[in-house]
Amino acid sequence: MTAETKAYLKRTAVGCVKILSFLLVLAILLEVLSLTYFSKKGATHYKTSLSKAYSFLQEPDNSIDVLCIGNSDLYSAVVPADFWTQHGFTSTVIASPHQTPRKSYGMLKTFFEHQSPQIVVIETDMLYEEAISKSERGVKRNQTIFEYLLENFNAADFDELMESHFSIFTFHDKWKKIGKPKKAETPNSHGYKYSDTVQRVAISKYMTETEKAEAINPQSVNELKRMIALCEQKGCKIVLAEMPTLTSWNTERHNAVAQLSVELGYDFIDYNLLVDEIGMDLDVSFRDVGNHLNYSAARKVTKHLGAYLANSFELADRRNDPDYEFYQKSIDEFFKEVERERKKRGDNLLKKN
Repeated sequence: MTAETKAYLKRTAVGCVKILSFLLVLAILLEVLSLTYFSKKGATHYKTSLSKAYSFLQEPDNSIDVLCIGNSDLYSAVVPADFWTQHGFTSTVIASPHQTPRKSYGMLKTFFEHQSPQIVVIETDMLYEEAISKSERGVKRNQTIFEYLLENFNAADFDELMESHFSIFTFHDKWKKIGKPKKAETPNSHGYKYSDTVQRVAISKYMTETEKAEAINPQSVNELKRMIALCEQKGCKIVLAEMPTLTSWNTERHNAVAQLSVELGYDFIDYNLLVDEIGMDLDVSFRDVGNHLNYSAARKVTKHLGAYLANSFELADRRNDPDYEFYQKSIDEFFKEVERERKKRGDNLLKKN
Protein backbone atom coordinates (compact mmCIF):
# COMPACT_ATOMS: atom_id res chain seq x y z
CA MET A 1 0.00 0.00 0.00
CA THR A 2 1.51 3.28 -1.10
CA ALA A 3 1.88 6.33 1.14
CA GLU A 4 -0.59 8.18 -1.08
CA THR A 5 -3.20 5.43 -0.63
CA LYS A 6 -2.69 5.42 3.15
CA ALA A 7 -3.14 9.18 3.28
CA TYR A 8 -6.33 8.93 1.22
CA LEU A 9 -7.76 6.21 3.48
CA LYS A 10 -6.88 8.26 6.57
CA ARG A 11 -8.65 11.35 5.17
CA THR A 12 -11.68 9.23 4.29
CA ALA A 13 -11.82 7.67 7.76
CA VAL A 14 -11.53 11.06 9.46
CA GLY A 15 -14.28 12.43 7.22
CA CYS A 16 -16.57 9.51 8.05
CA VAL A 17 -15.96 9.96 11.78
CA LYS A 18 -16.82 13.67 11.52
CA ILE A 19 -20.04 12.93 9.64
CA LEU A 20 -21.06 10.21 12.11
CA SER A 21 -20.26 12.49 15.05
CA PHE A 22 -22.38 15.27 13.54
CA LEU A 23 -25.28 12.88 12.95
CA LEU A 24 -25.03 11.55 16.51
CA VAL A 25 -25.09 15.07 17.99
CA LEU A 26 -28.01 15.99 15.72
CA ALA A 27 -29.95 12.89 16.77
CA ILE A 28 -29.37 13.68 20.46
CA LEU A 29 -30.50 17.28 19.94
CA LEU A 30 -33.66 16.19 18.10
CA GLU A 31 -34.42 13.65 20.83
CA VAL A 32 -34.00 16.23 23.60
CA LEU A 33 -36.24 18.76 21.83
CA SER A 34 -38.82 16.06 21.06
CA LEU A 35 -38.98 15.08 24.72
CA THR A 36 -39.24 18.66 26.01
CA TYR A 37 -40.47 21.73 24.11
CA PHE A 38 -41.68 19.76 21.10
CA SER A 39 -43.15 16.79 22.97
CA LYS A 40 -46.57 15.74 21.66
CA LYS A 41 -48.29 16.32 24.97
CA GLY A 42 -46.59 19.67 25.54
CA ALA A 43 -47.39 20.89 22.05
CA THR A 44 -51.12 20.32 22.54
CA HIS A 45 -51.14 23.27 24.93
CA TYR A 46 -50.20 25.69 22.14
CA LYS A 47 -51.96 26.42 18.88
CA THR A 48 -50.56 24.43 15.95
CA SER A 49 -52.18 22.72 12.98
CA LEU A 50 -52.22 19.46 14.96
CA SER A 51 -52.88 20.62 18.53
CA LYS A 52 -56.59 19.75 18.32
CA ALA A 53 -55.89 16.36 16.72
CA TYR A 54 -53.55 15.44 19.56
CA SER A 55 -55.75 16.85 22.33
CA PHE A 56 -56.48 13.27 23.39
CA LEU A 57 -53.06 13.30 25.06
CA GLN A 58 -54.63 15.50 27.74
CA GLU A 59 -57.26 12.84 28.48
CA PRO A 60 -56.69 10.41 31.38
CA ASP A 61 -55.32 7.10 30.14
CA ASN A 62 -57.87 4.43 29.21
CA SER A 63 -60.84 6.79 29.56
CA ILE A 64 -62.10 6.93 25.95
CA ASP A 65 -64.79 4.55 24.69
CA VAL A 66 -65.09 5.71 21.07
CA LEU A 67 -62.44 7.14 18.77
CA CYS A 68 -63.33 8.94 15.53
CA ILE A 69 -60.42 9.49 13.14
CA GLY A 70 -60.17 11.20 9.75
CA ASN A 71 -59.69 14.58 8.10
CA SER A 72 -61.23 18.01 8.68
CA ASP A 73 -64.65 16.87 7.45
CA LEU A 74 -64.79 14.74 10.57
CA TYR A 75 -63.73 17.31 13.18
CA SER A 76 -66.47 19.56 11.81
CA ALA A 77 -69.16 16.88 11.96
CA VAL A 78 -68.85 14.92 15.22
CA VAL A 79 -69.60 16.55 18.59
CA PRO A 80 -68.35 14.31 21.45
CA ALA A 81 -70.30 16.40 23.98
CA ASP A 82 -73.56 15.20 22.42
CA PHE A 83 -72.47 11.56 22.53
CA TRP A 84 -72.06 12.03 26.27
CA THR A 85 -75.26 13.93 27.01
CA GLN A 86 -77.39 11.59 24.88
CA HIS A 87 -75.80 8.21 25.58
CA GLY A 88 -73.15 8.56 28.28
CA PHE A 89 -70.11 7.21 26.44
CA THR A 90 -66.81 9.06 26.17
CA SER A 91 -65.25 9.88 22.83
CA THR A 92 -62.63 11.95 21.06
CA VAL A 93 -61.91 13.04 17.50
CA ILE A 94 -58.47 12.78 15.91
CA ALA A 95 -58.59 14.88 12.76
CA SER A 96 -56.65 17.59 10.93
CA PRO A 97 -56.80 19.31 7.52
CA HIS A 98 -55.98 16.97 4.61
CA GLN A 99 -55.16 14.15 6.99
CA THR A 100 -54.18 11.07 5.00
CA PRO A 101 -54.56 7.41 5.99
CA ARG A 102 -50.79 7.25 6.41
CA LYS A 103 -50.88 10.16 8.86
CA SER A 104 -53.90 8.68 10.60
CA TYR A 105 -52.11 5.38 11.12
CA GLY A 106 -49.27 7.14 12.95
CA MET A 107 -51.75 9.04 15.12
CA LEU A 108 -53.63 5.83 15.82
CA LYS A 109 -50.45 4.16 17.07
CA THR A 110 -49.85 7.05 19.46
CA PHE A 111 -53.48 6.94 20.60
CA PHE A 112 -53.26 3.24 21.47
CA GLU A 113 -50.26 3.94 23.67
CA HIS A 114 -52.65 5.73 26.03
CA GLN A 115 -56.19 4.56 25.31
CA SER A 116 -58.15 1.33 24.86
CA PRO A 117 -61.37 2.29 23.01
CA GLN A 118 -64.13 -0.16 22.27
CA ILE A 119 -65.01 1.35 18.89
CA VAL A 120 -63.04 3.17 16.20
CA VAL A 121 -64.99 5.17 13.60
CA ILE A 122 -62.85 5.69 10.50
CA GLU A 123 -63.87 8.55 8.21
CA THR A 124 -63.43 7.64 4.53
CA ASP A 125 -63.01 10.99 2.76
CA MET A 126 -59.31 10.83 3.63
CA LEU A 127 -58.93 7.85 1.28
CA TYR A 128 -59.00 10.38 -1.56
CA GLU A 129 -56.46 12.79 -0.08
CA GLU A 130 -53.66 11.30 -2.20
CA ALA A 131 -53.53 10.74 -5.95
CA ILE A 132 -53.32 7.31 -7.57
CA SER A 133 -49.79 6.02 -7.33
CA LYS A 134 -47.81 4.05 -9.92
CA SER A 135 -49.33 0.59 -10.28
CA GLU A 136 -46.02 -1.23 -10.64
CA ARG A 137 -42.45 -0.44 -9.80
CA GLY A 138 -39.30 -2.38 -10.42
CA VAL A 139 -35.67 -2.12 -11.45
CA LYS A 140 -35.57 -1.24 -15.13
CA ARG A 141 -33.13 -2.77 -17.58
CA ASN A 142 -29.67 -1.16 -17.36
CA GLN A 143 -30.74 0.60 -14.14
CA THR A 144 -28.54 0.25 -11.05
CA ILE A 145 -30.04 -0.43 -7.63
CA PHE A 146 -28.85 3.02 -6.51
CA GLU A 147 -30.65 4.67 -9.43
CA TYR A 148 -33.79 2.66 -8.65
CA LEU A 149 -33.75 3.75 -4.99
CA LEU A 150 -33.33 7.39 -5.98
CA GLU A 151 -36.19 7.21 -8.50
CA ASN A 152 -38.54 5.48 -6.07
CA PHE A 153 -37.59 7.30 -2.89
CA ASN A 154 -40.82 7.77 -0.96
CA ALA A 155 -40.77 11.04 0.93
CA ALA A 156 -43.96 10.07 2.78
CA ASP A 157 -42.28 6.93 4.15
CA PHE A 158 -39.32 9.03 5.28
CA ASP A 159 -41.64 11.59 6.90
CA GLU A 160 -43.46 8.84 8.79
CA LEU A 161 -40.17 7.36 9.97
CA MET A 162 -38.88 10.72 11.24
CA GLU A 163 -42.17 11.77 12.85
CA SER A 164 -42.52 8.43 14.61
CA HIS A 165 -39.11 8.88 16.22
CA PHE A 166 -38.94 12.67 16.67
CA SER A 167 -42.10 14.61 17.52
CA ILE A 168 -40.30 17.85 16.64
CA PHE A 169 -41.11 16.98 13.01
CA THR A 170 -44.78 16.53 13.89
CA PHE A 171 -45.05 19.90 15.65
CA HIS A 172 -42.40 21.77 13.62
CA ASP A 173 -44.75 24.73 13.07
CA LYS A 174 -44.46 25.45 16.78
CA TRP A 175 -41.24 27.30 15.95
CA LYS A 176 -43.49 30.17 14.84
CA LYS A 177 -44.86 30.40 18.37
CA ILE A 178 -41.54 30.69 20.20
CA GLY A 179 -41.47 33.92 22.17
CA LYS A 180 -45.18 34.54 21.70
CA PRO A 181 -46.96 31.20 22.19
CA LYS A 182 -50.69 31.25 21.65
CA LYS A 183 -52.67 28.91 23.86
CA ALA A 184 -54.51 26.14 22.05
CA GLU A 185 -58.25 25.74 22.48
CA THR A 186 -59.18 23.85 25.61
CA PRO A 187 -59.56 20.07 25.26
CA ASN A 188 -63.20 20.29 26.34
CA SER A 189 -64.36 19.92 22.73
CA HIS A 190 -62.51 16.57 22.61
CA GLY A 191 -61.27 17.19 19.07
CA TYR A 192 -64.40 18.83 17.63
CA LYS A 193 -63.91 22.15 15.81
CA TYR A 194 -66.78 24.44 16.78
CA SER A 195 -68.33 26.94 14.35
CA ASP A 196 -71.89 28.23 14.21
CA THR A 197 -71.30 30.16 10.98
CA VAL A 198 -74.02 29.61 8.38
CA GLN A 199 -72.82 29.96 4.80
CA ARG A 200 -75.62 29.56 2.29
CA VAL A 201 -74.52 27.42 -0.66
CA ALA A 202 -76.02 26.47 -4.00
CA ILE A 203 -76.84 22.77 -3.87
CA SER A 204 -76.03 20.72 -6.95
CA LYS A 205 -76.99 17.08 -7.46
CA TYR A 206 -73.65 15.73 -6.37
CA MET A 207 -75.02 12.30 -5.41
CA THR A 208 -76.62 11.41 -8.76
CA GLU A 209 -77.21 7.73 -9.43
CA THR A 210 -74.44 5.88 -11.23
CA GLU A 211 -72.76 2.49 -11.13
CA LYS A 212 -69.33 3.98 -11.74
CA ALA A 213 -66.71 3.87 -8.99
CA GLU A 214 -63.73 6.20 -8.57
CA ALA A 215 -60.59 4.22 -7.93
CA ILE A 216 -58.91 4.66 -4.56
CA ASN A 217 -55.16 5.07 -4.30
CA PRO A 218 -53.87 1.52 -3.60
CA GLN A 219 -51.49 2.92 -1.01
CA SER A 220 -54.40 4.56 0.82
CA VAL A 221 -56.20 1.21 0.84
CA ASN A 222 -53.12 -0.45 2.28
CA GLU A 223 -52.85 2.21 4.98
CA LEU A 224 -56.53 1.73 5.82
CA LYS A 225 -55.93 -2.00 6.13
CA ARG A 226 -53.00 -1.28 8.44
CA MET A 227 -55.28 0.88 10.60
CA ILE A 228 -57.90 -1.86 10.68
CA ALA A 229 -55.33 -4.54 11.53
CA LEU A 230 -54.08 -2.41 14.41
CA CYS A 231 -57.63 -1.86 15.67
CA GLU A 232 -58.39 -5.57 15.44
CA GLN A 233 -55.18 -6.35 17.31
CA LYS A 234 -56.39 -4.05 20.10
CA GLY A 235 -59.83 -5.69 20.14
CA CYS A 236 -61.75 -2.68 18.76
CA LYS A 237 -64.96 -2.73 16.76
CA ILE A 238 -64.73 -0.75 13.51
CA VAL A 239 -67.20 1.44 11.61
CA LEU A 240 -66.51 3.26 8.33
CA ALA A 241 -68.34 6.56 7.90
CA GLU A 242 -68.52 9.50 5.50
CA MET A 243 -69.62 12.96 6.58
CA PRO A 244 -71.81 15.26 4.44
CA THR A 245 -69.67 17.32 2.06
CA LEU A 246 -70.51 18.88 -1.29
CA THR A 247 -66.98 19.59 -2.46
CA SER A 248 -65.10 16.33 -1.99
CA TRP A 249 -67.68 13.55 -2.31
CA ASN A 250 -69.90 12.03 -4.98
CA THR A 251 -71.64 8.78 -5.89
CA GLU A 252 -68.56 7.38 -7.64
CA ARG A 253 -66.57 7.68 -4.43
CA HIS A 254 -69.43 6.25 -2.42
CA ASN A 255 -69.60 3.21 -4.70
CA ALA A 256 -65.87 2.55 -4.39
CA VAL A 257 -65.86 2.79 -0.59
CA ALA A 258 -69.08 0.75 -0.29
CA GLN A 259 -67.47 -2.02 -2.31
CA LEU A 260 -64.30 -1.82 -0.23
CA SER A 261 -66.31 -1.98 3.02
CA VAL A 262 -67.94 -5.21 1.83
CA GLU A 263 -64.52 -6.68 1.07
CA LEU A 264 -63.26 -5.65 4.50
CA GLY A 265 -66.40 -6.86 6.27
CA TYR A 266 -67.33 -3.63 8.07
CA ASP A 267 -70.38 -1.37 8.05
CA PHE A 268 -70.21 1.80 6.01
CA ILE A 269 -72.45 4.77 6.82
CA ASP A 270 -72.58 7.52 4.18
CA TYR A 271 -74.37 10.57 5.56
CA ASN A 272 -74.51 12.12 2.12
CA LEU A 273 -77.29 9.58 1.45
CA LEU A 274 -79.01 10.18 4.80
CA VAL A 275 -79.48 13.94 4.61
CA ASP A 276 -83.30 13.75 4.57
CA GLU A 277 -83.41 11.00 7.20
CA ILE A 278 -81.47 13.05 9.75
CA GLY A 279 -83.40 16.24 8.94
CA MET A 280 -80.54 18.22 7.44
CA ASP A 281 -81.09 21.21 5.16
CA LEU A 282 -77.91 21.38 3.08
CA ASP A 283 -78.59 25.02 2.14
CA VAL A 284 -77.71 26.13 5.68
CA SER A 285 -75.59 23.24 6.98
CA PHE A 286 -72.09 24.45 6.16
CA ARG A 287 -69.71 27.03 7.59
CA ASP A 288 -68.01 27.44 4.21
CA VAL A 289 -68.66 26.71 0.52
CA GLY A 290 -69.91 23.20 1.25
CA ASN A 291 -66.99 21.30 2.73
CA HIS A 292 -67.35 21.60 6.53
CA LEU A 293 -70.53 21.40 8.59
CA ASN A 294 -71.53 24.07 11.06
CA TYR A 295 -72.49 23.30 14.66
CA SER A 296 -76.22 22.86 14.04
CA ALA A 297 -75.69 20.36 11.22
CA ALA A 298 -72.92 18.54 13.10
CA ARG A 299 -75.30 17.89 15.98
CA LYS A 300 -77.72 16.15 13.60
CA VAL A 301 -75.00 13.85 12.29
CA THR A 302 -73.81 13.21 15.84
CA LYS A 303 -77.32 12.37 17.03
CA HIS A 304 -77.75 9.72 14.32
CA LEU A 305 -74.24 8.29 14.68
CA GLY A 306 -74.52 8.18 18.47
CA ALA A 307 -77.81 6.27 18.28
CA TYR A 308 -76.29 3.84 15.78
CA LEU A 309 -73.27 3.17 18.00
CA ALA A 310 -75.36 2.84 21.17
CA ASN A 311 -77.79 0.43 19.51
CA SER A 312 -75.17 -1.64 17.66
CA PHE A 313 -72.58 -2.07 20.41
CA GLU A 314 -72.54 -2.55 24.16
CA LEU A 315 -71.38 0.84 25.38
CA ALA A 316 -71.64 1.66 29.07
CA ASP A 317 -73.54 4.75 30.20
CA ARG A 318 -70.99 6.48 32.43
CA ARG A 319 -72.95 9.62 33.30
CA ASN A 320 -73.55 8.48 36.89
CA ASP A 321 -70.14 6.89 37.33
CA PRO A 322 -68.08 8.92 39.87
CA ASP A 323 -64.90 7.86 38.08
CA TYR A 324 -66.04 9.91 35.09
CA GLU A 325 -66.94 13.13 36.87
CA PHE A 326 -63.95 14.72 35.12
CA TYR A 327 -65.59 14.08 31.76
CA GLN A 328 -68.93 15.54 32.85
CA LYS A 329 -67.11 18.68 34.02
CA SER A 330 -65.34 18.88 30.68
CA ILE A 331 -68.63 18.64 28.77
CA ASP A 332 -70.21 21.29 31.01
CA GLU A 333 -67.28 23.57 30.19
CA PHE A 334 -67.69 22.89 26.48
CA PHE A 335 -71.30 24.08 26.49
CA LYS A 336 -70.28 27.16 28.48
CA GLU A 337 -67.63 27.89 25.85
CA VAL A 338 -70.25 27.53 23.12
CA GLU A 339 -72.49 30.04 24.88
CA ARG A 340 -69.59 32.46 25.28
CA GLU A 341 -68.78 32.18 21.58
CA ARG A 342 -72.41 32.76 20.64
CA LYS A 343 -72.65 35.79 22.91
CA LYS A 344 -69.43 37.18 21.52
CA ARG A 345 -70.72 36.65 17.97
CA GLY A 346 -74.00 38.32 18.85
CA ASP A 347 -72.22 41.29 20.44
CA ASN A 348 -70.04 41.71 17.35
CA LEU A 349 -73.11 41.67 15.09
CA LEU A 350 -74.74 44.35 17.26
CA LYS A 351 -71.63 46.54 17.01
CA LYS A 352 -71.59 46.21 13.21
CA ASN A 353 -75.23 47.19 13.02
